[in-house]
Amino acid sequence: MKSVTIAVMLLVIVGLTTHVHAATVAAYDFENGYVNTGTGTVAGQARGGAGIIFDAGGGLKGASNVLLLDGSGDYVEVGNGDIGGITSVITVAAWVKSSANNWSSHDSIVTRGYNWRLYVSGSKDGTFQAMDTTPSGSKVRGTVDINDEQWHHLAGVYDGAFYTFYVDGVQDGAAVAATGPIAQTLSHKFTIGAFESSGAVSKYYTGLIDEVRVYDEALGAADIRALVPEPATIALLLTGGGLLIRRRRRQEDKK
Repeated sequence: MKSVTIAVMLLVIVGLTTHVHAATVAAYDFENGYVNTGTGTVAGQARGGAGIIFDAGGGLKGASNVLLLDGSGDYVEVGNGDIGGITSVITVAAWVKSSANNWSSHDSIVTRGYNWRLYVSGSKDGTFQAMDTTPSGSKVRGTVDINDEQWHHLAGVYDGAFYTFYVDGVQDGAAVAATGPIAQTLSHKFTIGAFESSGAVSKYYTGLIDEVRVYDEALGAADIRALVPEPATIALLLTGGGLLIRRRRRQEDKK
């Protein structure tokens, strides 16, 4: 019976982790510091008081090491070495958890300055935007209140024709039509938890961030769902299965 249970657990874990085959240019899990476990090689650099702590997870997220930011000058600086070639389509994703409902409008989650950014709007919901798309200023904003001190998975997608936003693996709101290339201003740097433009850093994030992903492909709805565990498997994530899942995801990110 025990062997059958273990086999079932492994099948569930494999099913959760083998859907996504897009090239993951950047992947930061914070299990080994600020190492990029995607196809890129640039490690992040902690700035201010940014640090890594263990978090027990909750909701749809399992236990793991996560990035802790206090909103007062803390962030991770990555630079543009691995993501400079993203010019036409993109997916940006991360797990986030607010701290004491202490978000402000435009707090930055994952950004490359104004080139593209995943951030907080109106202190409670998520927004994704890539500059130079048409019409000017186009972006997609979610409707789900994620400023509730719970873990949520966010993903913003631009496929060259539409912006789409997802919360916890489900599309949030209507897609927004847009066309054109993604901006490539070199002075706008890739950062986690802040907004850096021409050397000036602002819009700091308060709370926890984990499993940051930047893809040079526009993931579809099924791929986004595959990034978020089903509720029935959360027990696995909270009892050690999550470690195996994370290892498998890193392997997939390298493809």
